[in-house]
Parts: sequence; structure tokens; C-alpha cells
Amino acid sequence: MKLLKQVIIALSLTVLLSNVNGQSADYSYAAIISILHKGDYQKAIEEINFLVSKNNENSTGLLFLRSTIYVELNQLDNALNDICKVISVSEFSDYYLERGYIHRLQNKYREALEDYNTAIKLNKGNQLAYTRRAFLNNTLGNYQL
Repeated sequence: MKLLKQVIIALSLTVLLSNVNGQSADYSYAAIISILHKGDYQKAIEEINFLVSKNNENSTGLLFLRSTIYVELNQLDNALNDICKVISVSEFSDYYLERGYIHRLQNKYREALEDYNTAIKLNKGNQLAYTRRAFLNNTLGNYQL
């Protein structure tokens, strides 16, 4: 839930900077944020689906958000599908961190470690990536890196 709250905050900031098809995205993003605050994840997914269908070329942030919502709903295959689409468009440390987390939840530990390593390579200051990698290595009995 903590990651979802961070995404909501990031999405709130995006409202100030984003446009959807040349029109202000304030209403759309504000509606999603409001829906998420109410805990209606399915409705938020429906809103995101609508926005993605309108603006498919510029939907990376929306797909990332939908991925985190799918994780909360334990729909891990859907979450993985979205985050892989996001990574195919933009290699950003937090996207690999999210995919690594999804892989870990799916017990795909090798893939999770690869994603955490990539997240660290892209952003040496990503402390959460170091932490998740350390916990996973500990779980696997990998005490030497």
C-alpha cells in the first residue's frame, strides 16, 4: 500500500504538468486520485483504461499506476504486463524496481534480482532497490554479492 500512496502523490504532481490530447488532464487525474483515496481500485482501473484508450502514445504513467493497482488486487499477471509495457517505452529505475517486486511476489527470484540490479545500475541512489535486493539475497541464502 505504501508504494500506491507514493504513486498517488507522484500522480498528483503530474496533474500540474500533464496534458491529454492537448486538453488539461487535471480533471481526469484528480478523478483517479479521488477514486483511489476511496479504495475503489476497480473503478480507478476503468478510468485509467479510458484514458489509455484516448491517449495510448503517452500513457506510461497511467500504465505504471495501473500496474501498482493490479499488485494491490493481487492480479500479478496484469501488473507484470503493464510494467513490461512501461519499461519497453522508458527505462527508469523505479519501473524496474516495481517489476522486480512483482517477480518476487510470483516467486520468480532470478528475474527479481535482475530487475533490482538494473534499477540500481540506472540509479545508484535507489535505496529501496538495494534493500529489496538484500532481503531477496538473504531469503535465497546468497550472502556474498
